[in-house]
Amino acid sequence: SSIVRRCCLLVAAALLIKSSSAAVNGNLRRSKIFPVSSSNYQSAAEKSSSTTTTGRHVKVGEMTQTQQSSRPKTNDTTTILQKENDDDFDDDRMKSNDDDDGNQEKQERFDATSSIAIDTTSVTTAQNSLLLKHGSKNEIEKTLSSFSTRYYIYDDPDILQSDVVEKMEWHNRQVKPGNRLYSDAIAEIRILKALFNHTLRTLDPQQASFFVIPISIGANLVRDQPDSLKEPLNKLLASSLFRKTQGNQHILVSLTEDGFASSGTNALENFGMTRDIYCQLENVTVANEIDVYHIHDMFQKGLVRSSSHEIFRSSKPITNSGFSIGPISDPGVPYQEASWTKFQTSSNFLYFEVNKQDETKHPADTSNLRRAPLESYFERRLPPKTNLGFEHLEPVLSRTEVLLESKFCLVVRGKTHYTKTLIRAIRVGCLPVIVNDFLSEFAPMFKSSLNMSDFSIFINEEDFLEDDVKHLSALETISTETLQAKITALRYAQRVVLYDHPDSLFVPAFLYETTIAIEDARPELNSFRSATI
Repeated sequence: SSIVRRCCLLVAAALLIKSSSAAVNGNLRRSKIFPVSSSNYQSAAEKSSSTTTTGRHVKVGEMTQTQQSSRPKTNDTTTILQKENDDDFDDDRMKSNDDDDGNQEKQERFDATSSIAIDTTSVTTAQNSLLLKHGSKNEIEKTLSSFSTRYYIYDDPDILQSDVVEKMEWHNRQVKPGNRLYSDAIAEIRILKALFNHTLRTLDPQQASFFVIPISIGANLVRDQPDSLKEPLNKLLASSLFRKTQGNQHILVSLTEDGFASSGTNALENFGMTRDIYCQLENVTVANEIDVYHIHDMFQKGLVRSSSHEIFRSSKPITNSGFSIGPISDPGVPYQEASWTKFQTSSNFLYFEVNKQDETKHPADTSNLRRAPLESYFERRLPPKTNLGFEHLEPVLSRTEVLLESKFCLVVRGKTHYTKTLIRAIRVGCLPVIVNDFLSEFAPMFKSSLNMSDFSIFINEEDFLEDDVKHLSALETISTETLQAKITALRYAQRVVLYDHPDSLFVPAFLYETTIAIEDARPELNSFRSATI
């Protein structure tokens, strides 16, 4: 019997070695198509050892002392988010890459073009740390889907400013101008509407963990009436809820350049946003379209190129916490689900446009990146079926139709790193091809929930300028497996960033991002505390 046992042990050991070898070989094969950094994901053992707790409601009374008792710590297993243990390490990107030797030829075909500076795997340091900290994409998706944290929205009529919002929406239906400020203002209203209508909203502040301030900053800027923000802000600051919490756990949406992303706040003083009011809002968490905290860090480390200094030199945190939801201003195009069928049947290979919504007040000139090389490329129409969408060349209807029928959408940095072209590509289910070295650093989209490299293809700016035709033509050589994985990730990204998606995760992702921002609050960077502006 001992011999039998030894034989059984030897057989088991052999099978284990064979299984391990197959797993290693499988991972090597997968890494050729879509290499995944080990720092991005927790192992199954790490997941199963992590203790998670059911989310709790933070009462208003608890807020009167300190934020520390009501927000999670980096190394603390207690969190206000409801998470589920997940021992099944099964990322969507891995599903499409099996160990079938029949795929080897396609993999080698993709490897041969990998030197053409199409980066299908690059992730920023910030995104790496967040994915490591909060788990794999499947874990995040489950967390968002089971989110139970409640929030309250102020309902004082003077804070809501219904007349301002209604006039803005009426004007949008009648005129629909395309400047950037207007687009940001409409997006703010749409986001607030999504928050008003979500099931996680509670009408009882005692049951809420977060408190949403429904002031439409952008609509007031478009309205351009002196002191138009003064009354709603004074009402907010005088409310018993705000005074009791001292602004902690409060959220404000402000996507405009002059709102809460710049130390040059004099531009809003005419609207009633005085320095004193800004100081009283220091504990409010601001949802912005850029990450002013990370931009500050990059400046400190000397990582911002000289051409970007003028754009971002005034971008400084003016509250203790905040986060970036990315460039999601009103896209102005219909929703279309990303799918492999849609990709295969799209008649246009590549689409690109320059839109007024990408304009900014900063005069930095990057036209050489956006127009000069592209015009010759699209004139030659390589690869076949490409379309140049400069606004003055084609009517709006024609551009929209071609956009909906496109496989790839070119997203090129313009006068600002946070171009609006990306949200249009995501909305219509078109794979973004991003020529923007700092987009995922300066304006990440919900970086606690999304990795922009999962659903996009990145091309280095210098390489693109050197030979745009070569790099864009290389899109044709990307393997089917990689494309399918990116389309799956794009479909998930649509649920996260689109507030009107039929199965939207926007609100849970918004609250999740708020939680992380409060946890990582950095009051020492608040420019009102650290320097005179």
